[in-house]
Amino acid sequence: MNYYISKENVLNSIDYFENLQVDPDSSLFLFLLSKRIGISHSFPVTYKSGSLSEEQKTDYLKSLWMLGGLFDSTEKPKSKVLMFPNGFRKLELYQPATEFTRIIGRIKDTIEKKNFNIPIYEDNNSNLTLKHNYQEILEEYYLKGNRISLSHFTAWVLRFTRFEFEHEPNEKEFTRVLEKVIKKLFKIKRIFYGFLMMIYLLIELHLLKLLSKVRK
Repeated sequence: MNYYISKENVLNSIDYFENLQVDPDSSLFLFLLSKRIGISHSFPVTYKSGSLSEEQKTDYLKSLWMLGGLFDSTEKPKSKVLMFPNGFRKLELYQPATEFTRIIGRIKDTIEKKNFNIPIYEDNNSNLTLKHNYQEILEEYYLKGNRISLSHFTAWVLRFTRFEFEHEPNEKEFTRVLEKVIKKLFKIKRIFYGFLMMIYLLIELHLLKLLSKVRK
């Protein structure tokens, strides 16, 4: 049987992000996109369309859709279809004039322009790796001392994700699956008493209990 995160939890997530006092700039969630793809101090990523295979482009777009897509998997997106959660408060669309399938090149432009003034990345001919002080920069310029709830982040990112169970999952079973998926997606490895360190983006851990209300 197929199960999804409940509509109630997705709406609660949207409400949460609308009231979260972090910087609305797209750079915060483009950083998360880069982490999803695999960027590190030593492993580079690039948004140069000509350097990417079709498989990579598809993966990039799917990750971008999970982070900010305003359409479901049955729709064919055009423009005005991306809004990252930190933009909910001001209803800021990302690159509204660009068609979704052409957005990768615009991400390259956004990151390189922003990186000139607030450098998170080492840029070697558009091959990006993380600077050693990227953690402090994220904290100062984008998080501004705030934390992002893991439960609400998970509800948003996995809002369209189908989970298959042979039987109706209980709270513990569904929580375990959600936690495993989100940790794998965003390389969450280190656990500290009640907190997860997600690439330094400290994310408040609520054990995903609210997300245990599933819908078929």
